[in-house]
Amino acid sequence: MLTTFQQKDIITPPTDTRDALTQLVQAGIISRKDLPIYATMIGFRNRVVHGYQEVSPERVLEIANKELGDFERFIRQVLSITEESH
Repeated sequence: MLTTFQQKDIITPPTDTRDALTQLVQAGIISRKDLPIYATMIGFRNRVVHGYQEVSPERVLEIANKELGDFERFIRQVLSITEESH
């Protein structure tokens, strides 16, 4: 995804994932109001993947059952741009 945006000169190589989100906001690809939600998603992902904090199976299930709309919104926002490149 980021490679597509870099090739289209929409963003520059980000320093980290949060920088990538900030650039996507500045480019008008994702909504500024959604930035805190996406930043929280990144933080949760980092806790799980890197073991920064223990994450209960109940919390993972809660997210899977109640918060997938955030992922779907992000996907829609990004697809609107990537589909234009095809």
